[in-house]
Amino acid sequence: MLPRPPYIPADISRPEIRYPWDEWNVSRTYQPADPELLRRLTLVTHRAQVGLTIATMEWITSRYDALTTETFPSEYLEAAWAANVDLAYAEYIETDDEEWRGPILGPLNIGLKIVVESLFLADQIANPALHPCWAYKLACLVLPETTAFKAWHNDVVSRLEEYYRALPEDAQPLFSADGYVMDPPVARETFNPDVPFNPESAAVLIDRYLRALNYEENRFLRTPEDLQEMEFEGHPYRFPPNPPQPGEGA
Repeated sequence: MLPRPPYIPADISRPEIRYPWDEWNVSRTYQPADPELLRRLTLVTHRAQVGLTIATMEWITSRYDALTTETFPSEYLEAAWAANVDLAYAEYIETDDEEWRGPILGPLNIGLKIVVESLFLADQIANPALHPCWAYKLACLVLPETTAFKAWHNDVVSRLEEYYRALPEDAQPLFSADGYVMDPPVARETFNPDVPFNPESAAVLIDRYLRALNYEENRFLRTPEDLQEMEFEGHPYRFPPNPPQPGEGA
């Protein structure tokens, strides 16, 4: 599973739960979106929006490290980073709300649903930038202290605005015919504001991430055999996924 990112404070997981949780009105925990944040994130690429959604969810899962032994969310986030490179890498999932109730499992469930929708169902929503906005509001509700989170969030949004501006609508389609996003993948390291960022290094970072994944231990990652049956083009768990040339290592 993913290690906790270094920018997330170690003391973020606290035993006290001080936020309200209404099983019959969970939408108010992440809606409505902040209008200014929505405006800013509408201007960045879809994969940048998805990456921010996943990275925000990492704050939420870290918040519950000391309160649950459930590994499902962290496993799925690990697969989600790969899926933001190519959707074929990860399984589409639907959680059972009856199994994810209460002030701990409930927020994890909502966060997972937002991540899954941002990856697989973004073409079914009026504005995909809503997903990272919803994740932001959910995080602000459940985190015991939000100063560090909000500072991190503002830094990474500014970074996305600088390096991952979306092209005009008439210049490039957001989705291809099969629903895949058309913009460049975003490395997980993009969301670490403590590390100087160079977009030219993104491919190396993405390739390193994919090669380190253990698809035999993560139930949500597809095996190379699965990908071959899906007619995956190129070499699985490499980026770019071009097949190795003769004489080159896999």
